[in-house]
Parts: sequence; structure tokens; C-alpha cells
Amino acid sequence: MKTICDLSATSAPRRAASGWHPGWLFRDGAQGAWFDPTDATSLFQDANGTTPVLNDGDPVGLMMDISGNGNHATQSTSAARPSWRTDGNLCWLEFDGADDKLVIAPIAYSGSEFGLSIGLRHEPGDTKFGAWRALHVDGVYLGLSQPTSPGAIQNISGQLSVDGAAAPATRSGLRSQLLSPAVGIATGVPVSAFAGSNWQFGGYSVPAAPACRVYGYLESEALMPATRSHTRRWMAQKSGAPV
Repeated sequence: MKTICDLSATSAPRRAASGWHPGWLFRDGAQGAWFDPTDATSLFQDANGTTPVLNDGDPVGLMMDISGNGNHATQSTSAARPSWRTDGNLCWLEFDGADDKLVIAPIAYSGSEFGLSIGLRHEPGDTKFGAWRALHVDGVYLGLSQPTSPGAIQNISGQLSVDGAAAPATRSGLRSQLLSPAVGIATGVPVSAFAGSNWQFGGYSVPAAPACRVYGYLESEALMPATRSHTRRWMAQKSGAPV
């Protein structure tokens, strides 16, 4: 029997302080994507969306974008699908660090910038490069982390924070902050850097994301500095990160 974390867009875990939830970021047709592992209705074991995720440990071949924009995340290769996991309280996607990843097609933003938020935890000892958002093939990244690399965490513009404070400048410094559940937020991300290319969240290097848990991911052209606080509180509730 499946342990249910959440079944609907209006259930209690989705209601942050003052009634705010990410749906506000997509009002009036704002473009973006919203992936929430606690929404059981958005998860399927196959990329065609015919077999729903029902139990802890089921593979995820399709994660539907619940923003209403249709920017779904898919994986057509069975062995490369992350697992849906739950402890009865929190829910997450678990990437095995071998070959797991989900791929999203380019998003047709109308403006020049967007913002993103991710609830994330890396597994200690994993040495692969992780990223909050990166091209499906190497090249462009935000929130790049790795245990020993002194390099920069981004190669495009954008203001990055972890749990409400400025993100560390180095990849190793960032990884150290992501070994327990944390909320990463980036605003002022240039649309042009990712235009026309497939992308992924959680990992950077081909072929896979590192061993990690993703508790949620969203991005929107309406996620700006003024909405960072609400977004962080909501994502912290989903991931068990500090508020």
C-alpha cells in the first residue's frame, strides 16, 4: 500500500504562511515549471504516463509540470529513471548517482529573466557534479557543486542563495551546505543562457545526476526578489530544510 504524502494542489502541505503557494507564480499565464514529488497524481512510472507511481521505490519516467504550462520532465530509458521515495512525511525523487536523470524541453519564456527554487540533499561521499539547473549536455549551469572543486558555482549571471543566505562562491563550499536538506534559490537568471536547449535539475555532468534527493523544483518568470521569501518557506516545508 502506498503511503500518501499529498494528493492535491490544495492539500495542507501546499499551504504556506498566509495561504501562499507556488500557484501564485503562474497566475495570468506566467511561464515556467513546477515539479512536486508530494503530488501523487503527477507521477508515472513510464515516460508515456500510462502507469502511475503507487509505491515507495517506484521508478519515475514522467513527472508532470503542475504549473499548467506543460513543461513535463521525462526519462525514456528504464534504467535511468529516479525513484519516488517517502518516509510517510516527506516525499522526494532519489537519484542513484549512476545513470538517473529527468530531461525537460526548452521553456518558451517571454521575458529576459526567470527565477528558480530547488529543495535538495546530496548524499555524503558522492563525487559527481550536481547543479540546480543545467543543460542536458555540459555547458551552462547554476548551483554547481562538488566535494573538492574550488571552481565557481555558476557560469551565467543570477543571484543565488541557500536557506536565505548568499550561496558560497565555490563548488566545494556549496556541496558542504547541501549534505542536509536545503533550499536553493536563484533570481535574475538570463533566459538566453538556456534558450533552445533541453535541460535538467539536480545534476550537471553527463550521463547522470549525483546521488541526491530532490524534494521539489520550480521556476517561473514571476519568481523575483520580492517572492523569494514565500518561495523559500514553501520549499523548506517540502524538504525539511530550516526556515
